[in-house]
Amino acid sequence: MATYDAHPEKLRIKALLIANPHNPCDSVYAPDTIRKLMDFCHDKGLHYISDEVSALTAFNTDADTPFTSALSLVNDGKGGIQRSRVHVVYSASKDLGSPGMRIGWLISQANSDLLSSVGWKAVWQVSSLSSLYITAVLKCAKLSDLIVLSHKRLRSVYKLLTSRLETWGVEYIPVKAGVVIHLRIAKNAQSWEDEAPVLAKIKEQGVVIGSGRAYGIGMGWGRMLFSVKEELMMEVLGKLEKVLG
Repeated sequence: MATYDAHPEKLRIKALLIANPHNPCDSVYAPDTIRKLMDFCHDKGLHYISDEVSALTAFNTDADTPFTSALSLVNDGKGGIQRSRVHVVYSASKDLGSPGMRIGWLISQANSDLLSSVGWKAVWQVSSLSSLYITAVLKCAKLSDLIVLSHKRLRSVYKLLTSRLETWGVEYIPVKAGVVIHLRIAKNAQSWEDEAPVLAKIKEQGVVIGSGRAYGIGMGWGRMLFSVKEELMMEVLGKLEKVLG
């Protein structure tokens, strides 16, 4: 909102794009927060675009702050933002474990002109193989059960990892969704060069953690994928302990 107020050419601003779950920290926005953002868009005549690519990986939410899709909060006809100005973008890459399929979709429930224009542009961008694959996955009778199982396994391995980080005194950013976690691998780092030796030692153990430099999360921080089997995570933790423990 402050960015909008400070912009010298407000007429050029057409939409507000929000990633929910957040990227890269994988937190989720409370329903009241989303409503306020929608109200802001309504007041300024903007479209509200919700990037919900990781929606079904929200494994660690609670009753106070569950994952809430923007589409579920539109109250068209009773004040507030119109349904034609709320759009959701989604992809199979995260939730369905299919990053190589390169397929996504736009959900806009009351803007046929937008859908028509996007459809004409995107008709040749998705391969037949990807279309057939995703169609089969979405029609699978066990899809809901698989998502529940995915949440259970993510929650289990996340708790395993974070409990060990806490034992070692390693700071991390708690997540509500997603498959990665940010942890402070070099708490005394004063420069990017200070964290390099730690990353190198971790790599020598056979584990790769992304440098915070690549993700804009600050010096001394790393980005780690945790969506693996518990047996593999136990092996990884044994190796990390030699460096971080």
